[in-house]
Amino acid sequence: EIRHCDDEKLSAYSKVVTSKSTRGVDGRTFLHFAARHGRDELIDHVLQRPTEFTPFYVIPHNNKVDETISVADSQGNEGTTPLMLASYGCHIETIKLLIEKYDANVNARNKWGCSAAHFVSLCASRFDTTKIVQYLHKRGADFTSVQSNGHTPAHKASLEGNEYTIKAIYTLLTPVERTVVSSQRDNDGNRVSDLWSGRDSFRKWIVSVGW
Repeated sequence: EIRHCDDEKLSAYSKVVTSKSTRGVDGRTFLHFAARHGRDELIDHVLQRPTEFTPFYVIPHNNKVDETISVADSQGNEGTTPLMLASYGCHIETIKLLIEKYDANVNARNKWGCSAAHFVSLCASRFDTTKIVQYLHKRGADFTSVQSNGHTPAHKASLEGNEYTIKAIYTLLTPVERTVVSSQRDNDGNRVSDLWSGRDSFRKWIVSVGW
């Protein structure tokens, strides 16, 4: 429904999304889906009206309120936030909206230790993620962070075969940070190049830089 929502009728649509059925079994709300599909108008409409919507996207699925969490960082059961999903969907304007206007935490992590940096690295190989990686890095995203499987964002990008992401990460990191990624093995002992799923010629480049 969110994908097909008419932006000119957001007020009418808001009556639907404030029903108590708006949190799914995974704990995600309409706000998560709006971010995943880049529905900036709907996100803005909701986050500008906290008194109307707060009970439905702040209270976690277990009904325990964490008042330290920003409404823009509303979590599903697994800790995934709207910013993570916007990053996964490669919606740069949505990412900017959540960070710049609503102070979304760029380094928030879900229960697997994944942040927005990991989620943008999971974008399909056809997406040029360069500008998103650059923006998140500028806003303080940690592209050397390691999640529960031992993956840095570069490891995730390698799994998806996304050349744009790996090149962007490599370019932005300092020599010391590049060494951190180079030395990182995942839980199965894989380096970034070991997980590569794209063109063989690019894998050679990954190996050549020590990843």
